[in-house]
Amino acid sequence: MVCELDRTGVWFEALEGEIVGYVLAYSGSARAAVHVQGRLEEPAVLVPRNMESIIAVHSEGLLAPILTALKESESARVERYLDMVVDERPLKPVGVERAVRLDVRDERHVKSFLKLAGLGG
Repeated sequence: MVCELDRTGVWFEALEGEIVGYVLAYSGSARAAVHVQGRLEEPAVLVPRNMESIIAVHSEGLLAPILTALKESESARVERYLDMVVDERPLKPVGVERAVRLDVRDERHVKSFLKLAGLGG
């Protein structure tokens, strides 16, 4: 996604200067990949409907309003998946105690992200 910004859209919800939620959409394949996270006033308004999409809702409270907005879609369905954190070397799951939330204010996180982005081309 970092290399295809023309196919990527992101919308943020801010409250008192802090980002509290977002919608990230990538339309570079047959189906759009959409991630919805955090607290959003009207999440369904931000979800693209102009193409078939797989929507990953990372905040349980956002599922109902999105499903309500998509109820006219005959193929909308809910599936549940577990997330997995992996180490970049052996690509094996790592313990949750090693997982960290990325923070743009943390120089180590930014450097690691830029390194990964550079590997992608």
